[in-house]
Amino acid sequence: MNKKTYKIGLLFCLSVFVFLTGLVVYEKFNENNQDIPVVSMNPTPTETETKTEEKIAKPYAGEVQVARSFYDQSDDAEKQGKSLVLFEGVYRPNQGADFTSNNKAFEVLASLSGTVTSKKEDPIFGLCVSIESDNGVTITYQSMSEVSVELNAKVKQGDVLGKTGENLYEADLGNHLHMIVEKNGNVLNPEKCFDKTTKEL
Repeated sequence: MNKKTYKIGLLFCLSVFVFLTGLVVYEKFNENNQDIPVVSMNPTPTETETKTEEKIAKPYAGEVQVARSFYDQSDDAEKQGKSLVLFEGVYRPNQGADFTSNNKAFEVLASLSGTVTSKKEDPIFGLCVSIESDNGVTITYQSMSEVSVELNAKVKQGDVLGKTGENLYEADLGNHLHMIVEKNGNVLNPEKCFDKTTKEL
């Protein structure tokens, strides 16, 4: 046997040995890892965080007080008397809540995210804006001097809707905001809606 044939045979044997060794190592690796679970990088529905539902926020920031409360049938006679509005010589139950900042104008903020379903200037109630949430709750903001949103616009909770002003219906309150909350055709007490989700109303 010449040296050339010997070298070829030796290289062949080494190649076969390396191949077989690699095959054995590969099989051992698979055996040791066959019970390791496969982790998906895509989260399953159970891993996805549930979106937190908004809670109704107050439509203002800063030093603002309640000027007149909602007329609530469950209140005592004294509080009900303070929740009446005198207009054109007739006392009427207050169908919303009124907020004031010492007769100074303040920014009106969206209490809930939603769609602007109404924007108008009323001769009695002043500039008015209504926003409906995805869950069917409508909040109307009245007695505004400025409105900075457009009809059918999408707004987010906390967005500035405009500024407060005066109106003819509650002229005795001066510069203030009148807020109305409605759900399924029922008028609700705004003060009792704060910090609650629309499902809790």
